[in-house]
Amino acid sequence: MYTGKHAHLRPLQPAFIMAASGEAVTYAELEARSNRLAHLFRKLGLKRLDHYAIFMENNSRYLEACGAGERSGMYYTCVNSFLTPGELAYIVNNSQSRVLITSVAKLDVAREALKECPKVELCVVADGGSESERIVGLREVTAGAAQNPDTRRIRRHRDALFVGHHRPAERHPAPSGGAAAGAAAAAVRFSP
Repeated sequence: MYTGKHAHLRPLQPAFIMAASGEAVTYAELEARSNRLAHLFRKLGLKRLDHYAIFMENNSRYLEACGAGERSGMYYTCVNSFLTPGELAYIVNNSQSRVLITSVAKLDVAREALKECPKVELCVVADGGSESERIVGLREVTAGAAQNPDTRRIRRHRDALFVGHHRPAERHPAPSGGAAAGAAAAAVRFSP
């Protein structure tokens, strides 16, 4: 879901409400949060088709981590939050992620996994503070983006919703020869 349109039409309407805590995040808040994270990616030199990983439990920061990649045209891997450090390191390395986004609850596992992930430039703790140059708190590292008048909204990249799918203009045309030919072609294409 691209929040930009919804943030413009209904900024104060909740985009989602966390069932366990009742925390509500409006479309305007979600739009601002994901935009700040997208600017952090740009500041780090990440560009379209680069990769990052998300390793955290279901929390209110998860969707902004996804939205930042969608608006930037980047790939992201959502990693199961119950993995061991070795399993996490394998997935992060295999996906060629340059950034790892995690939470305070999963930081111990992420910290151990980072020892085996030399290509990860930064670990962003979505709901916590900084502890080193490589492990930083999201709020601290994006604090200047909100006050900077030169910060412009990064719009959703035109290819972001079509990762792994045909873009509408590239869909294959229907076979010619009438409905019977089309049905026969479909039967041939999809038969086991």
